[in-house]
Amino acid sequence: MGRKPKLSAFQQQEALAAIAAGELTQSEAARRYGVAPSAISRLVAKESATHGL
Repeated sequence: MGRKPKLSAFQQQEALAAIAAGELTQSEAARRYGVAPSAISRLVAKESATHGL
């Protein structure tokens, strides 16, 4: 269960792609999507753990 995600699945993928391409830093992505930097950091960590990035 837990909380409803602040970012949609599309926004999550968009943010991850921009970070991976070097277009945005994690802090910049957080500002763009109006979330805390820790939210982006967790998203990147989760993606890295599940996909070995």
